[in-house]
Amino acid sequence: MNWLTLPLILGCSLWLSACGNDPVYAGQYRALYAGQSVLLDLEEEGQSVQGTVSTGDLIGRVAGSIDDDQIEGTVESLAFGKVAFRAQRQADGSLAWTYLQPNGGQGPALQLTFTKGKASPADETPTLDTSLVGQWRRTVGHRVSGARPLDTLNAATDIYCHLAADGTFTYGGAETGFSSPGAVGITQPGSTLRGQWKAESGVLYSKAEGSSQWVPLGQYSVSGNALVLYVGQEKQLWER
Repeated sequence: MNWLTLPLILGCSLWLSACGNDPVYAGQYRALYAGQSVLLDLEEEGQSVQGTVSTGDLIGRVAGSIDDDQIEGTVESLAFGKVAFRAQRQADGSLAWTYLQPNGGQGPALQLTFTKGKASPADETPTLDTSLVGQWRRTVGHRVSGARPLDTLNAATDIYCHLAADGTFTYGGAETGFSSPGAVGITQPGSTLRGQWKAESGVLYSKAEGSSQWVPLGQYSVSGNALVLYVGQEKQLWER
């Protein structure tokens, strides 16, 4: 080998090596959660990533390790502490992002889809989760004890929610049945609220008639004809 060609060969090798190690995950991403834009900014060094994820006034620090087409790590924030996540890289460069323990470990995993680039997804048309379509009922029991055993009042309230396939809903029409040693009866149905509903990233939220604001109701999970809705620290069971 001509020693004059050695620097050229070495230079080409280094250049090819650098091209093969171009950052894959680094960049800016956006997702939509409960009607709000979520921003993800990642930096990549070797087999590690770090950066920030933010929405509104909330911001968390991201730290993770790369394993081929997947990242595993944590997001740390003042509001929620450390929350584990897993991000799977898709063929189009987007990230299927899953928070493994949202709400302090209560409730199902929370999923987001981060799209790479600065374009806002605000104009995207939300899709409906067809597993939620139907007439749902939630029963809440009550027991009021009096001064004497015969003064005890037992009651049960049925609340109804109809989620239509066209994205509209009705909620309310509550009826309460009660019984006591001296009386048995049922109340007239209560008032009904109407509006629109949608489900995105594992969250159910609604917009009442006459309002322009979507309100997140909580994370949900559906199994057959049973719906569990996580509203804050409360777990609501609905039946279809």
